[in-house]
Amino acid sequence: GDWANTVVDKKTHGIAYTALGYNTADGSPWVSYYDAFTANLKVAHFANRDWSPQTVVSRGATGLFTSLFFADADQANVLYYDKTANELRLAEEEGGQWTTQLVQSSAGRFAASVIDPKNQVLRYTYYKADNPYVRFGERNI
Repeated sequence: GDWANTVVDKKTHGIAYTALGYNTADGSPWVSYYDAFTANLKVAHFANRDWSPQTVVSRGATGLFTSLFFADADQANVLYYDKTANELRLAEEEGGQWTTQLVQSSAGRFAASVIDPKNQVLRYTYYKADNPYVRFGERNI
């Protein structure tokens, strides 16, 4: 068939570090991304035939290397790199509100994540520049 595409965020002029996730509870696709114009972490979900973008974190140069996943009850989560603080952080959405927490200091580039469907364990990888190795971590969700 033919390929179809739409614009996710019409108010930005530069996007990088995108990730794609799928909310199985309501059937909606989600995208996480770094808005290079505002230097913010953003997400957007597709509902009612249109994309609904929102800012998750706006602390400047935050939201690089995003990795989007859904935990229990299809709760949106974004693992991302905060360049300003040089930290790997996790943003968790609950009831339309976002909270963030530190995962690893002095690290976080090239983050990737997956939820183990058997036991709801978050498995993630990242790069630590001052000790140049790929790292692996896990956390119960």
